[in-house]
Amino acid sequence: METRFYIAMEYAPNGTIADYFQRHGSVDEAVARSWIKQLCIALRYLHGKNLAHRDVKCNNMLLNERNEIKLIDFDFLCHTRDATDDQMILSFTYCGSPAYLAPEVLEGKPYAAVPADVWSAVVCAFVILNNKVPFTVDNPERIREAQLRWEWDFNVNVKKRLSLSARRVVARMMDPNPKDRPTVENVLTSNWLKSKEGYNGT
Repeated sequence: METRFYIAMEYAPNGTIADYFQRHGSVDEAVARSWIKQLCIALRYLHGKNLAHRDVKCNNMLLNERNEIKLIDFDFLCHTRDATDDQMILSFTYCGSPAYLAPEVLEGKPYAAVPADVWSAVVCAFVILNNKVPFTVDNPERIREAQLRWEWDFNVNVKKRLSLSARRVVARMMDPNPKDRPTVENVLTSNWLKSKEGYNGT
């Protein structure tokens, strides 16, 4: 007799964040902050289990009926620590979408997957706040060059109404050096994610 396994998952009727933007356009800062906080909480859980997602992007973030974030697609999930000696395990796999990949992943050398997840998360944050990816050049090599030169900025109209604390969090997470990049725990304790202010808050 054939054995079959089934996975029951929560239904998310509102599609992905990318779908949401196509239907409704941009969101205000309060909604953006809530989504980004939920993403960081999901990643904190994974990282706390010594796991990394490695394909964090807006197309892998579903919205349930309450527009709460559900992180999906764990095909590239990996262990980040050796279970026997707790040594860091470097990733060798080039995986994910180039627009969301950290510079150390695009470099094509072994990399620490947890800081790479943080980079992908900040690209999601940038998209949620700005409705476009931070680096719009057309190939991975040029994307990495732009990343290392910090060649990104918010649209002028977005920057005018976006709180200073939001811009600071994005700038910290967008550090091209993975050793200087904050952890998701650091991000969750930032003034912005603890704040209840919307646009024009500081």
